[in-house]
Parts: sequence; structure tokens; C-alpha cells
Amino acid sequence: MKKILSLMLALVMILSCGIKVYSLELPQSDTNVHFYMDWNMITNTSSNQWQLQHSGLISTDENGIRYAQDTNGEKYYLVALAERYGTEIGSVYEVTLDNGSVFRVMLGDCKSNKDAPNGYGKQCYNFITQQTAINVLEFIVEEEKLPEKVTQWGSLTAVDTFNGNLEEIEYLGRAWYPAD
Repeated sequence: MKKILSLMLALVMILSCGIKVYSLELPQSDTNVHFYMDWNMITNTSSNQWQLQHSGLISTDENGIRYAQDTNGEKYYLVALAERYGTEIGSVYEVTLDNGSVFRVMLGDCKSNKDAPNGYGKQCYNFITQQTAINVLEFIVEEEKLPEKVTQWGSLTAVDTFNGNLEEIEYLGRAWYPAD
């Protein structure tokens, strides 16, 4: 456990210096919808996803979102992404929205191809913008702690920080490795 924690903290400290590895392709569509899944849906006890959730490094914030935190206090929200963005659980990304929000996320699960048939995410109707949208970021949450507005909307778009289209996703590296 100490090995995992020290590896995570060392890499996250490096990542906190602003090193960006590369930007990832985004769909040419409305992306202002951010669905969620309850962390208890991760049930395969031999998976890296399950191991990360039970590592003792993950907490839940005031909006019900699961996250890891580095030694500088930077939060890394846990998300599921389509395979095109990576499949190594513990990979971290910096996300920029068109509302000016910039935050970091950690890959906590991978979307199945049925949930990302276009390679990006599930296509849906965004009732706010009244157009077709693609859900790229799927946040991993503790559902019973979600604000009522989020459960009513069915999207973390209801939280001001996350109410925006994706402008950029940058891969930063990997901050968590499963135990051997």
C-alpha cells in the first residue's frame, strides 16, 4: 500500500507542475451533458476499477463526486471515458470547459463500446441546449450524496462548475497503479 501511495503522490506532484503530454480529440458536437454512475456499480473485485475504489485513496465531495486528492490538495474527479481516451485505470487528464472551468479527472472506469458507439460517448438529447449532445465524461459518484438538482437533470451539468461544453482534454500521465 505504501508503494502505491508513494508512486501516486510522486507522479501527481510532477503532474501538478503543469506538464501536459498531449491533447485528445473531441467530437464536433454539443458535449454539455455529463452523466454519472454510482461507484457501487463497479462489482468485479478482481478489476483495477474495483481496486482503485477500495484503495483508501478515494473520497466523495459535497456534490457526491468520487475523487482522489494529491499532496497539494488538487482533486482528481473519477470518471469513465471511452476507450479512445485510454484504458489504464489511474490515468489523469486536465479538462477545460467553455465556461472557463478547468479541472482534473482520473480514469476510474472505461465505457463499454455499447455506451460509446461513436467512439466518444453516448449520444443523447440535451434539453438545456435543445440539441443532440454526446456524453464524453461520465462521473463516478456516490448517488445518495448527489444534489437534488443533479438527480432531477440526470447530469452533473446542473453543477455550475461542470455546466459547459468540452473545449479540451489533455492527457497528463498515470497517477495510480494497481498493487502487484
